[in-house]
Amino acid sequence: MTAQDKVFERFPNAEAREEPAIFEHGVDAPIEGGYWAIFAGPELDGEELGRGKSETEAWSDAAGRQGNQAA
Repeated sequence: MTAQDKVFERFPNAEAREEPAIFEHGVDAPIEGGYWAIFAGPELDGEELGRGKSETEAWSDAAGRQGNQAA
């Protein structure tokens, strides 16, 4: 079973979103790096379940956090 499957067992509408890096006008380096986040559903204010530098890392983080919570 993949990390994504584990998350879907508890949150069937979970989805991954790429959050881009944030740049300040006129500055080459980002003030906040980009990342991937897994959310419980498609709502914009939905619960963030996990995050990582890649989509795979984000699903793994979300699955690991679910393992630490009571069902």
